[in-house]
Parts: sequence; structure tokens; C-alpha cells
Amino acid sequence: MQQEQLDNLTNKGIEALEKGYIQSAQVLLGQVAEQHNTPIVRSYLAYCAAKSQGRVQEAMKICRES
Repeated sequence: MQQEQLDNLTNKGIEALEKGYIQSAQVLLGQVAEQHNTPIVRSYLAYCAAKSQGRVQEAMKICRES
């Protein structure tokens, strides 16, 4: 996947998150993470996990490690 495509997916994931579509955001950002696993992407995925699945402690750990 090219950088432009990754940026586009990242932006779509963040937009979905801002609109409250946590599951959609998680899918989009997960696709990005497969190719470009940056601290920002991991942090957003951690937020998704905390918000949708209540995995707050795990999310905090991921953010700290990022």
C-alpha cells in the first residue's frame, strides 16, 4: 500500500472515530497498522479498544509503550 493510501485510510479512521463509529475506525486503523504501525496509529487503536471493549488498562499500556 502506498503512503497516500495509508494516509487516506488513517484520515478516514480518525473521522470515523470522531463521529463515534468506533468499530469502523478500528477496522480502518487496523488496516493501516498492518503496513505502517506508528505510535499515533497504535494510540488510536488503543483508544478504540478502550472505548468499544472496555479494555482501558490495556489501552493505557499501549499508549505508554507508543
